Amino acid sequence: MEIGTVVTFRGRSWYVRGFDPYGVTPQCVYLENVDSGRRLTVDVRKLEASRRHLWAVDSETSEQDE
Repeated sequence: MEIGTVVTFRGRSWYVRGFDPYGVTPQCVYLENVDSGRRLTVDVRKLEASRRHLWAVDSETSEQDE
């Protein structure tokens, strides 16, 4: 997972917007909804626990407008 990629989390597409450094507790991943622009902060521990619900969308079929 890299900043700027599109992932699916809880059945919706999200841009990965950032990560907390490894030394920060709890470490979080910052997501932005592709459709609504809504932002979501997810604790990495919870994300890892539900990793099967997070996967990258094919980069050839998803483009990001910045």
